[in-house]
Amino acid sequence: MVRRCPVFVLGVKVVVSHCDDAFDYWGKGTTVTVSSGVQSAPTSPLVVSACSPSSDGFITVGCVTSGFFPPEALKFSWTGGVSDVLQYPAVQQGDTYTAVTRARVKLADWNAEKPFTCKAEHPGSSTPVSSVVKKPIVPVQAPTLLLTAPTQTELDSGSATFICIARHFSPKEHTFKWTLDAKDDILQAQPTIITEEKTNITTYTAVSILEILASEWVDMLSTIKCEVEHDDKTFSKEAKYAHLSDEETEKVEIIPPSTEEMLVQGAGELQCHVKGRKGFKGIQWMRDGQKITSDVQGLTEDSTSLTATAKIDYHDWSNGTEYTCEVEHKLFAEHKKAYKYRRENGGEKKCPSVYALAPPENAQEKIVTLTCYVKNFYPKDVVVYWLANDKILNSTEDDSIDYQHRTSCPIEIEKDLYSVYSQLVIKSEQWETGMVFSCLVYHEAINPTVRTISRSLDNVSGKPTVVSLSMSVPSSPGCIAS
Repeated sequence: MVRRCPVFVLGVKVVVSHCDDAFDYWGKGTTVTVSSGVQSAPTSPLVVSACSPSSDGFITVGCVTSGFFPPEALKFSWTGGVSDVLQYPAVQQGDTYTAVTRARVKLADWNAEKPFTCKAEHPGSSTPVSSVVKKPIVPVQAPTLLLTAPTQTELDSGSATFICIARHFSPKEHTFKWTLDAKDDILQAQPTIITEEKTNITTYTAVSILEILASEWVDMLSTIKCEVEHDDKTFSKEAKYAHLSDEETEKVEIIPPSTEEMLVQGAGELQCHVKGRKGFKGIQWMRDGQKITSDVQGLTEDSTSLTATAKIDYHDWSNGTEYTCEVEHKLFAEHKKAYKYRRENGGEKKCPSVYALAPPENAQEKIVTLTCYVKNFYPKDVVVYWLANDKILNSTEDDSIDYQHRTSCPIEIEKDLYSVYSQLVIKSEQWETGMVFSCLVYHEAINPTVRTISRSLDNVSGKPTVVSLSMSVPSSPGCIAS
């Protein structure tokens, strides 16, 4: 990216693309000859902002003077150890003229705040006019640091996000560094976000975000440190995970099987996850007072967390069978505690109505949106799939379709009646080929002989179709595709 340098002349801002060419606006030295006019003196030179340094270790500076006549009599000179001095031809501004000169100075001298003098001599003034060119002094203001730690909910999901904020510092130059005392390496954070705030002085606020595995911070008892280097000083903040004390109770989380597992696959996993003080002795799933097969993870002498997983089938899940997670700990008063799970399903099951909505006709967009509206069903658990030519899109069956698929959460439209919207976004050329797209709905109120309701759309017919997935008509009342 080419950096642009602003040049201010008589209140007008001229933006140029490179420092060495910043004064080319004024020409390359054409002589201006004026036959008559009233002689007038130049104003004190106005310093032109310096541009970025060049690769050879020099930086270009300049100054401007105006209000003089005649133009050819003006002479610029520099002091302080400059090189490559160039005076540009004067430019007429009304009845008087404006002229510019530039010079190159060593970057080391500039950064050391060495002064340079630009002087303008003209017959209209008995004494030369001059200005000092010097690197402006930027006020130094130390940053205020804030470090935020991840929530327990995020840690339970397996990740840990830390945010380090350096506020209201000046000058802008700074460096973030993240370290974890359990590791020797410097941690890699996301790109820094910087904002600028102008009050009496210009200050900056910078934000650095670090994401690591929760286990790196929690299980290893590590201290995370954010360091900010600014103006040759180091500022830091630390965060260390506080484990549960002996006075705190255990935390139990029961994770039910997913709706997709139960409605589509007919079985799923029920998990009981517990963590807290050392001394867990066991964990077990029960049903009707009897132990059922449980896969137990994490059981050791010093266990601080345990997980028990049991397989449950669609029938028990749909009927609201009660399961009990029994946890044993050496510090429990009765050694065992029970935590119950039961899928709430108290209302009357109602079969959904399914509507497939095609995109507007004569749409000119490059993408089209197909909508599946599922309404008036209970319970609220529902699964919606999209198919293209009978192949499920949200699977590995066909990856040739470029699409986006989103389904809303169930919305209670009235007591014990729910609805969802599902949308499929595809490219318009895929729709125009005549490919058949289907919305496939799973819900437990649909008769198990049929299991699903499907609605299909294609660009040829332009209308949704109804597909019956079974020719068997059940003897008992139920919900079937119709």
